[in-house]
Amino acid sequence: MNGTSPGRMRFLATAFSILVMFVSASVDAANPVRRTWTIEGVTREALVAVPSNATTVAAPVVFAFHHHGDSMYGASGLYHYHTSWPEAIVVYMQGLKTPGQFIDKNGNLSGWQRFKGDQGDRDLKLFDAVLASLGQDYKVDTLRTYSAGFSNGGNFTYLLWAERGDVFAAMAPCAGVANGFTQKLTPKPLLHIASTNDGIESYALQKATFDVVKSINQCSATGTTWENVGTLFPSVSNNPVITWVTNIGHAFPGQAPELIVKFFKTQSKPVAPVSGPVIWLTKNGSSTSRQPQITWKPVAGAVRYDLWVNDMTNYVGQIIRDQNITTTTYTPPSPLKMGTYHMWVRGVNAVGVPGLWSERLELKITLVPQLIEPLATTDGPRPVFRWNAVPGAMVYQIWISPGTINTIPFVRDDTLTTVAYTPTVNFPPGDYRWWIRARAIKNGFETIGPWTPAQTFSVNAAP
Repeated sequence: MNGTSPGRMRFLATAFSILVMFVSASVDAANPVRRTWTIEGVTREALVAVPSNATTVAAPVVFAFHHHGDSMYGASGLYHYHTSWPEAIVVYMQGLKTPGQFIDKNGNLSGWQRFKGDQGDRDLKLFDAVLASLGQDYKVDTLRTYSAGFSNGGNFTYLLWAERGDVFAAMAPCAGVANGFTQKLTPKPLLHIASTNDGIESYALQKATFDVVKSINQCSATGTTWENVGTLFPSVSNNPVITWVTNIGHAFPGQAPELIVKFFKTQSKPVAPVSGPVIWLTKNGSSTSRQPQITWKPVAGAVRYDLWVNDMTNYVGQIIRDQNITTTTYTPPSPLKMGTYHMWVRGVNAVGVPGLWSERLELKITLVPQLIEPLATTDGPRPVFRWNAVPGAMVYQIWISPGTINTIPFVRDDTLTTVAYTPTVNFPPGDYRWWIRARAIKNGFETIGPWTPAQTFSVNAAP
């Protein structure tokens, strides 16, 4: 409400005092709890009613805005959405002192900004902060967020539609208008409550607003009766408009909370399907990391991704199955063994409908052994060669060449199944170099790791 008569103000003040007494007695039972946020150094507040299971079960969210001169306590008693819809998170926001459009031009009463840029956008910033904190604290159903408000609160509901429209599934203003920004409204379901003899918010302006919405939503010219009080105008874009026109003046109908909740329960944001298969950014190939980072391109419509990994060397399916990846990058939480892995990923939309699987990605984990001995000079013509075991390796290859440059093998054995090798021939005194590499061969899949860096050693002559 942007202005009213002094006599009506006295009436509202008396009614509000009685209402505060009522709400004070019932707020604990209804369980709305006061919360605060600091916005650019100013403490803002709201009463928030939260279902007991909101941390585990996705809950719809209803934002409720009081009229000019009212408060969050008055709103919680007048609207009582939390009792009509106990499964929803309901936020009764508190406005700040705001100059009224018609009276209270000095801004002694609480209210909401009227257009973008008004009051430094303090109320849009508050909404952003509250919405973000709810998402951090609870499991919010992002497809079912709603706004409702009366008078100045209805105007702000329209402003939220214009400036934060993508957030909401449906709107329900009462005695509100979208004054000067209807061009910013996008198709969205609407329940608008108005009165033909509203002495504060002109019915003509309200009708002009919802007529614009009917055009935006591509509604039928004629409607059908809705809940014996309103008219429902179907929409070819699935964004119906319901107009509920009374003759009770500038007031909020007693039936409104239950019917607004009933309307909200029928509306949910449309969910786009996942647009297509995921495209890998990681290419088929090999990695010397046991926890390789794999990446893919984002897919339109996907809010999470489902990753499937098979160990082909050992024929073990779904060694990784992570269905809740919210980024386009994944690193295995546990190190992989040497071997060949096949991977697929797909996008999943907001209601859990998956898209197509990606093409198969083949990734070979190729690990390098660490040489243990000999590393320098050794006595005796048959030095023992040792190296560390590579997880997943089944066979090791050893290559030993004489000299520091010559790469012609003096010893080459490709069939070692242990991590030690004792030559079967004597090594003449001199300098040598040796290498090891690991292999994993099974079920028709062969993974061959890189050779270790060359290690030089010397065999001393017998005394």
